[in-house]
Amino acid sequence: MTQKPKIAFIHYSCPPVIGGVEFVLEAQAKLFAKGGYQTKVIVGKGKKFAPDVEVAVIPEIDSTYPLNQKANEQIKRGDFKEFERLKEKIEKSLRKELKKSDVVICHNVLSMPFNLALLTALHQLIPQTKKKFIAWVHDSPLIDPTYKDYLASVPIKKYPWNLLKKPLPNVEYVTISKLRQTQLAKIWGLKKEKIEVIPNGLNLSKFLDLSPQAVYLFNKLELGESLTILFPARVIKRKNVEFAIRIIKELSKKGASPKLIITGPPDPHLKKGMNYFALLEELVKKLGLKKEVIFLHNVIDPFTKKRLKVGLKLLRDLYLLSDLLLVTSYQEGFGIPLLEAGLLRRPIFTSEIAPLPEIGGGEVNYLNLKEKPEEIAQRIVKFFNNDKTSLLFEKVIRQYSWERIFKEKIEPLLDK
Repeated sequence: MTQKPKIAFIHYSCPPVIGGVEFVLEAQAKLFAKGGYQTKVIVGKGKKFAPDVEVAVIPEIDSTYPLNQKANEQIKRGDFKEFERLKEKIEKSLRKELKKSDVVICHNVLSMPFNLALLTALHQLIPQTKKKFIAWVHDSPLIDPTYKDYLASVPIKKYPWNLLKKPLPNVEYVTISKLRQTQLAKIWGLKKEKIEVIPNGLNLSKFLDLSPQAVYLFNKLELGESLTILFPARVIKRKNVEFAIRIIKELSKKGASPKLIITGPPDPHLKKGMNYFALLEELVKKLGLKKEVIFLHNVIDPFTKKRLKVGLKLLRDLYLLSDLLLVTSYQEGFGIPLLEAGLLRRPIFTSEIAPLPEIGGGEVNYLNLKEKPEEIAQRIVKFFNNDKTSLLFEKVIRQYSWERIFKEKIEPLLDK
């Protein structure tokens, strides 16, 4: 079995220091560690932020390190003594900390002027090593109007500022958007294809405050790949679950990649409840929908090793991860799911039976239970093809989760 490469990150700071790049670095480091890579973060300021990520602090690489700021001012006047000593000290410290690393990911430190001694130390060190270096470029003063005054105050064509205009030939460059790719290619005189584009992402579970069970279901059921339809009800006959299942079949025929999540168990008070549940399972089998229709009653909680129980927290999480609420009941006394979905701004498709219109009014999509499942499926597809909020939700879920970005774009960098 091939041993995984050891990963190191370099930046001015890491959490608990707050900043956009710091958040990105934290997410990437945790993903590498979770993926079984020995991971280390080398910064000028910060503390250990994850149990399986080593943090090494070299104070001199902090952008606010007093000697760094002093040296930056001195070199403007042509005095390089302090600057060169600082550069050599940083390089020596980096060599020590990087000794066991195979891949080094530098966030912004090769494109920003916040620590010129660190920049020059890396330009000196990188050509002398066989380690793989990746420069992650979030920003550059050469393309950001914010730095207009700064550029006017320094001799940008002279050392060490001119290093900001010189991409290293043995470094792989990555940036965060096509805009940045175009801008950097222009100032560096490179073909755009030489600069990889990997977007920033979101930690969906953290941002949405998801429970471990919700994260497990999201990954296991591949909800990010599907039109996720929530059916929050106990499995009893008046809920008309079979009609929902037939709608899912039609959606599947239309290539919508649906997933129907049925949250509740059979009614424990009625023997007929289990018979109805068995009939539904048989229908799912007959229609070939085993992957599309999920009875959470049949799912084992990986944390308790018992049947999954859907409490209020997990129910909320499932709403957040779903594209719509589906209610196909032919009898209801009230309709709490409509309130829940409304509170969490989820689209609703529901039976047009009393008393549901009392709650939903004109703000929901109604189903006539005499309609054909094919007709309802067509309406659902049309709705989502025209609902920009839902389309953006799908796009974020599918394209911008850190886990997906890591698997599809970041990890493959190691083999390039």
